Amino acid sequence: MSNEQATDGNPGAKTQKHIDHTILIPILILTLCSYIAHRLQQQAEYKNQRVQDESLVVVAKGVQRALEELSAKPATPITHSFPIDQDKAIKKPAAKPPSNQPMVPMQVPRSKPANPVYPANAKETISPPPSLDTPLYIYQNHTDHVHAVAWSPDGAQIASGSDDHTVQVWDASNGHKTFSYKGHLEVYALVWSPNSARVYSGGGEGEIQEWDIFGKSKVFTYKGHFDAIYALAFSPDGTHIASASWDKTVRVWNAATRLCTLTYKGHSDWVKTLSWSPDSSCIVSGSSDNTVQVWKAATGRNIFTYHGSHDNAIESVAWSPDGTHIASGGLDKTIQVWDATTGNLFSTYRGHSHFVNAITWSPDGAHIASGSWDKTIQVWDATTGNLFSTYRGHSYSVNAVVWSPDGTRIASASDDRTVYIWQAIT
Repeated sequence: MSNEQATDGNPGAKTQKHIDHTILIPILILTLCSYIAHRLQQQAEYKNQRVQDESLVVVAKGVQRALEELSAKPATPITHSFPIDQDKAIKKPAAKPPSNQPMVPMQVPRSKPANPVYPANAKETISPPPSLDTPLYIYQNHTDHVHAVAWSPDGAQIASGSDDHTVQVWDASNGHKTFSYKGHLEVYALVWSPNSARVYSGGGEGEIQEWDIFGKSKVFTYKGHFDAIYALAFSPDGTHIASASWDKTVRVWNAATRLCTLTYKGHSDWVKTLSWSPDSSCIVSGSSDNTVQVWKAATGRNIFTYHGSHDNAIESVAWSPDGTHIASGGLDKTIQVWDATTGNLFSTYRGHSHFVNAITWSPDGAHIASGSWDKTIQVWDATTGNLFSTYRGHSYSVNAVVWSPDGTRIASASDDRTVYIWQAIT
């Protein structure tokens, strides 16, 4: 009785369960129907897309077949299907009988400036420059990239430096190796003493080593830089040596005492190149900070900083033999020539298709030779800015270029492990 009362007292318990099942089943049925309808729609869309794709394929194949048939047939000239009024037709003049006189090209007058001084575009030449592909000989004794080459002041010998850790000295006339020094991690820079008796080498470990050519031995090691030395230069008066380093400094050394007399810290990035003024009073240095700086060798006082239009690292600088101009080149593929006193830009040469790694003036100052990652050496007329000649032969980047002291030959060092000796065409 009590159980019945309990059940009767809560009549909504069974009713609630019955209502829940009644609602749930229709929801499940609707969900299933919706899913089936969605899948059917997807299949229909897929079939329609496939039909369209197949139709496009058929059309494409038809067009291709028609093109193949047309290409297999000879071309048929187009003829007019309408009458031509012969009175209004354009009549060609009667052909002249052939002449026995040779054809003479039309001469176009070309104006020339009265005083051509460093034109803005060095690629404009009056005649195409010759391309020279045959060197006098090739020096092939290195086993790795050759970064440096230097001609002795007496013209008799050449020194070359490489990633193979060696400095090699050889006869400039025939390439016969005299001897080889080994003392650096890599050899990036070389310079001869003015009397052609010593070779100075700069290495990847940051040392300068002085070698005696006659004694065939190392004489001294200069220490002070704490990163790779990438450029060396003797002052024209023979009293000092300058060294440029990846430690962002240039050091000036007394050649007699072998002591460092000055450390120049004007650059904010690697210093990769330098050159002395002909009177030995100033040094110009180029850096990966995109600047060229001219400063006093005795005091380090900055005279001016040349920004010009270089928009990338400076790889090479060179002071002209007469001291009036400085040339600079770098990763922006250009060579810029500017006034050594005022810093005013005279000209920008654009002939190389890749980085300019090396610049050197001819001994008489009449020409500039440049070496590039584009594997070429180009010679420019320093007065007109015209490209004079292009030397091709290296299979990789040209890293260094130097003239012989008499200006008759050019030496070029390359990543292809060789040094080429060229006849200078001037």
